[in-house]
Amino acid sequence: MDSVECNELIEAVKHGIPFIKCGPAGEIYSCNQAFEDLLGYSSYELKKKGSIEISVKSLDLEADKAITAELVAGERQTMTIIKSYVSKLGVPVAGQLTAIRYPQGTAPIECVLCFFYPLANGSKAAVTMVTDYIQTHTNASKELAEKIATMASDIQINKDRTTGEKLWDTLGNWALENPKLAVVLLLILLSLNPLPIAITWLTRMGWLPAQPVQLEIQDATGAVRAASGKDLERIGVAYEQAQQIANAGGLW
Repeated sequence: MDSVECNELIEAVKHGIPFIKCGPAGEIYSCNQAFEDLLGYSSYELKKKGSIEISVKSLDLEADKAITAELVAGERQTMTIIKSYVSKLGVPVAGQLTAIRYPQGTAPIECVLCFFYPLANGSKAAVTMVTDYIQTHTNASKELAEKIATMASDIQINKDRTTGEKLWDTLGNWALENPKLAVVLLLILLSLNPLPIAITWLTRMGWLPAQPVQLEIQDATGAVRAASGKDLERIGVAYEQAQQIANAGGLW
């Protein structure tokens, strides 16, 4: 092949059907303008992504990988498969891919020359691939939407609960996780007879009315008994007399 034919071939690849030069692991070394226009990516973006990332994730991609492995091993020199790429807008583009190993034979592979023939709109293969893609991604979207709806419902339920209810739930969860310790703590609280302490605290806070008080006195025998009205009257008289004596002493 002379230089003129070589230049013509290069121009044909540059301006012909979509073309990419790939590495054995799916790297994109270069591409022509037709492939950029087909998917809407620049050459820089395509090199950064690689052929696997822009391929529709399906059984076709797995078959693509398997045949590529045969090309790398030199078991095959060319392959032609039906597959699809995803454009920058997220639209699947179905087509026929023809890959050629370079160099030919079993020598260590340097690259794979790939020509991609987009399928005509409305063809059975194109419709099938696009339908499968949409169905797969729609199902995934439904699952994601259901998960988001469940999370939103849980958030709304938690949001509507009062601080007291949240505290009660926390204590309940702790008791369920530590049942033995919770029982011991309950027995200790019951043994301390917390009711009088609670009533006194609630009374001081003004949440309960003042509680009646029972006065007790010690009689001449040393016994303690409830003070009667006469006992209180006698105590009051004795207090007044003591106060008068104290005041009189202060004047002197």
